[in-house]
Amino acid sequence: MLRITLASLAALLATGAMHPARAERPMSFPELTGRDGRYAAIWTAMLFDFLPDSREGRFLHALNGPATPMQSMNLLGRRLRVGFVCEVTDCKANSVIVVVEPATGQVYAVHRRRVDVPLRYRFLGRRDKRMQAALVRQAELTDLPPDEMCRR
Repeated sequence: MLRITLASLAALLATGAMHPARAERPMSFPELTGRDGRYAAIWTAMLFDFLPDSREGRFLHALNGPATPMQSMNLLGRRLRVGFVCEVTDCKANSVIVVVEPATGQVYAVHRRRVDVPLRYRFLGRRDKRMQAALVRQAELTDLPPDEMCRR
């Protein structure tokens, strides 16, 4: 006969043993940096040459615009997480694609800035040529269409 005491039931409830496992909701990069100080420190170090009072600097330091949940994908033979954040006032003109490698804690990014017609890419993080090409490819894929991000 199985005997469950009040103390053992309370312990089961406290540990979550009686709740079914829940899949975690994918986080955006701003949420990730807000919850994990390691990624926040890495991101801050990556922004060393962006002046915090410049338009790009304010956006990149705050990351307070519309953001997609980071999607897990195989890229360059590694399991990476990719996300997009854009400036709340002008999604078309100021955005960043972020790639996180959870296994190593590495973060790579490409900042896209439209000035009139040309599009400028500025790379952040230590990347090789393959990662740089992958960032550009992700930026091109994300270019479908930026207006949709601003409506979210």
